Amino acid sequence: MQSLKDEEFEILGLKLRFKPEPLNEDRASTVSAQEVVEHFQSEIIAIQKKSPRQLDSTQIAILVALKSVSERLELKKDFTENLGQLEKSATDALDYLSEISPVPN
Repeated sequence: MQSLKDEEFEILGLKLRFKPEPLNEDRASTVSAQEVVEHFQSEIIAIQKKSPRQLDSTQIAILVALKSVSERLELKKDFTENLGQLEKSATDALDYLSEISPVPN
């Protein structure tokens, strides 16, 4: 990976400009373009090492993208499940507290 300018990189032989977009409008991205590109490059190397045959740049890029989307969906699913468990625990704790110390009338 070669940084050409602040947000211009060479990836798989292509010169690309990239700047991470924030998840929402309320805050800036917490990762730098350099971090994203370095991670992408490490995924490229991992896929190239695992592949029994030579892959072209398009195949590598698609496999890296699919792996990243798969990881993101797993994290999103885990987050949703953990949030649901946390909400249930909080509700159970509030119910328990109201049982052991009822609110006086």
